Amino acid sequence: MLFRVAMTLLVGASLISGCGFHLRGKVPLSDKLATVYVDGDNRQLVEALKKGLRFAGAAVATEPTEATAVLDLVEANYERKVRTVDTRGLATRYQLFYTVVFEVRDSSGETLLAQSRLSQNRDLEFDSTQLLQKVDEEEFLREDMETELVQQILRQLATVAARAHRLPVALGAERPVPAS
Repeated sequence: MLFRVAMTLLVGASLISGCGFHLRGKVPLSDKLATVYVDGDNRQLVEALKKGLRFAGAAVATEPTEATAVLDLVEANYERKVRTVDTRGLATRYQLFYTVVFEVRDSSGETLLAQSRLSQNRDLEFDSTQLLQKVDEEEFLREDMETELVQQILRQLATVAARAHRLPVALGAERPVPAS
């Protein structure tokens, strides 16, 4: 019985790994992204990206000269806008926005991924009688948007790997012509 269970698990694991299944957050990266330097002013987002890159199997460089690629956070903005107010003029709902603009270059300065803009937004119901809970909820939503943006950036980086594998075909590389 134990042997049958072990074999079932082994076969299941083989099938899942064979079909290209990856856990969320685990994305295959190109050799050009083996060592990445992350540059940007938003320290919290930079650290989240470094953590995501390490999880994806890339090394994170401490200096741009040590890297095979530089991920440049051109812009990272978090903002909160009032959506509705009550009869007293107090905000009752906010919309939260988190926008990131980034680009990726290789060590020679060639653009691997052109400047891209990604954004996330969330709604926040607000009750001034529950100020501490709503502050915590807003922080949770901001972190959730940040996590999703990191995942989106990693998926964009995975396209660099996909393009690298298809590059000769996309450029019309010569193929052997069958002899007639």
